[in-house]
Amino acid sequence: MAEGGTDREQSSVDGAMRQSLDSYLLECPICLEQLRQPKSLPCLHSFCMECLGSYITKELSGKMASASSFSCPVWRKVTEPVNQSEGKESWADQFPTNNLAVEILHQLQKTDKSIACKPCETKGNENVPAKFWCKHNNTYFCTDCKINVHDLLHEECEPQDISEINVSALLQQMASITGCGKHEEKMEYYCEDHETLGCSKCIILDHRKCELVTSAEDYRDKLRKSSKIDDLLEELRKSADAMEILIMDVSEQLKTMTLDQDTALQSLTDIRKKIDERFDVLQKDLTDKLISAFKEEKENLEISKQQCERLMFSIQNTLTSSDDAALKDDTVGTICLFQRGQAEVESCKELIQELERSSRSTSIKHEYDLDLLSVGNNTSLTMGKIVVNQQPRRLPSTVYSNTVPLSERQLKMTGQFTIKVASDKNDCKP
Repeated sequence: MAEGGTDREQSSVDGAMRQSLDSYLLECPICLEQLRQPKSLPCLHSFCMECLGSYITKELSGKMASASSFSCPVWRKVTEPVNQSEGKESWADQFPTNNLAVEILHQLQKTDKSIACKPCETKGNENVPAKFWCKHNNTYFCTDCKINVHDLLHEECEPQDISEINVSALLQQMASITGCGKHEEKMEYYCEDHETLGCSKCIILDHRKCELVTSAEDYRDKLRKSSKIDDLLEELRKSADAMEILIMDVSEQLKTMTLDQDTALQSLTDIRKKIDERFDVLQKDLTDKLISAFKEEKENLEISKQQCERLMFSIQNTLTSSDDAALKDDTVGTICLFQRGQAEVESCKELIQELERSSRSTSIKHEYDLDLLSVGNNTSLTMGKIVVNQQPRRLPSTVYSNTVPLSERQLKMTGQFTIKVASDKNDCKP
């Protein structure tokens, strides 16, 4: 019974860890499915190449057809293609492949099988299970190959015995080994001047004149000793709450507009029955205008809602991943999550400010002359008109709302009036 409980507990841990990996590394924020041909933007977000290509093509259509850059689908950071001279349909393919995600996906496909020994696999024998993993070379070995191959070449390192550990734990270690994209070496240094990670070659070539260059572990320890990480997590939670409030507000707007549309359509139907078939053409025209106005405003609101949802999804993933990074003592992951969180908080503030500037209340109504239904009147027969009223509106209050202090507000004169009091001898002049 004890062993059975342990297996179930380990299975639960494996499932939670795999779900965390899926969200952070393996899930496309656009289609919300497992990444296919993952491409990474400079902001470190990864997308399916097909999803990213479709997004770029749609984003840069119509009035934006001449644009030479696009915004990240998650936090809306302006991103430039590698080669602007090529057609927009090929921009997605220009970005680097997320090899870490590709490798983890490859390993996850083999979770039901034993991991094969790499030297034996090279010799043509693919059925020899591996018992050891060398972190330095990221290579699997059976017992014989460890002794006859690995130990002869790498006496200074000791491979890890993987015969009794779960695959999820192994994949988690693989995820923590992040290589430099330029030199394919481990990123062990951090330049505070440029706020970037790098390998030893990066530091020598690109940051030798920088004043604040430390090891990644030292910078990680510096972040932990300060309140920056806790402050950032608090900001991320506030950002997530703000996005949730805005999403609920947009949903209410859509609900109200839908009710307005239903009311207006019913009004059209009622008047149509009383004046018979001569209004068929007019009714169709007004119905089309009503639906067109509704669709136009609905699309605008849905775009705002989608922006909030994407950013909230990314923020929630960062919060989840930050817990995992802290538990795993993941140096590179901690720093990357810190930088990613900073950018997401800034994007949240910018999005809220943009929505505060553009937010408007829209009502769609059908209006007609009530005298139309009176018998014997001279009113021209008409189906009325569709009226779309738009007024600026204030968004629900969030932690980042741009509320103007009372001391900075201004008065506006709307009219004048006179009052006669008991001490007045004459009437007030208009």
